[in-house]
Amino acid sequence: MAEHGGHGRTKDTACFLHKRPVRSVNFSSSGQLLCTSSEDGTARVYELETGRMVKEVDHGTTIWWSDFSRDGSMLCTASDDRSVRVYDCKTWKLLEMFGHGLPAKCASFSPDGQFVATASGDAFARIFDLEEGEEVAKLKHDSWVISVRYSPDGTLLATGSADKCIRTFDVTSRDAKLVSKRKFTGLVTCVDFSPDSRFICVTTTRTEDQTQIVEVASGRQEMAIEQDALTVSARFSPDGDRVCAVSSDHARVFNARSGEIICCFEHGVHVNYAAMRADGLLCTAATDGAVRFFAVGDGHAGHHVSERINSQIE
Repeated sequence: MAEHGGHGRTKDTACFLHKRPVRSVNFSSSGQLLCTSSEDGTARVYELETGRMVKEVDHGTTIWWSDFSRDGSMLCTASDDRSVRVYDCKTWKLLEMFGHGLPAKCASFSPDGQFVATASGDAFARIFDLEEGEEVAKLKHDSWVISVRYSPDGTLLATGSADKCIRTFDVTSRDAKLVSKRKFTGLVTCVDFSPDSRFICVTTTRTEDQTQIVEVASGRQEMAIEQDALTVSARFSPDGDRVCAVSSDHARVFNARSGEIICCFEHGVHVNYAAMRADGLLCTAATDGAVRFFAVGDGHAGHHVSERINSQIE
């Protein structure tokens, strides 16, 4: 065991290192699997208990995003090759590949797994029916769409765009009607619903409104989270009590109600994304290609528990 960066102890066990920056990390709902995506053109699925790499898919160019369906049966990827692909997590058969006019930046499964919503540089968010394999909604924005997310209750879809707006759509019917549109001062880089679907965490590129928690029903700002550097993304914890925001070379965890900082993890390199498991395990994606793990306690403490630094599993 070796000390690492003054944040506790770390064990350098195999095996999570990409050859280029890691763009996203996401846990399966069971917490047993982790998927990563990278500028090295690959998305990988790891079994966390053993560290075994279960699958690697290769797009040949940057994969901006990968994530699991709620039931863990499917994996989606969004890539610079202008495609969003959907894989069967048992057979790893490619189930669907949906093309876009420009690079695909993000994707989100509906909670029931019937649809996948996508965000693209062509200024459209799209919704695809996975059973029929066809596009059912095409949602116009005024600039490239960066982030997209279904609400946990399946009734809404939120998008974040370079047009500096967050939009919410009613997706209880196939035509996806616009419910609200709110303007910010910076590009909206990340949107995430709270587990109860009542709030959206919004991240922008401007320091004056970098990370906000907004009430869905009223559009009212509930809280602003202050950072001393440009925030890239922010997400709720599975219980909704915390928000993890990444900026510059830090990942910070905040109380979602008070905005009080719980813990801060220095990286020494730029952090692109973070995800938290139900038990408080935090995973980060960084520009050095490494995937790091931290334990976040219930109080005001946290520590670095592991850095997966080998390039392959033997």
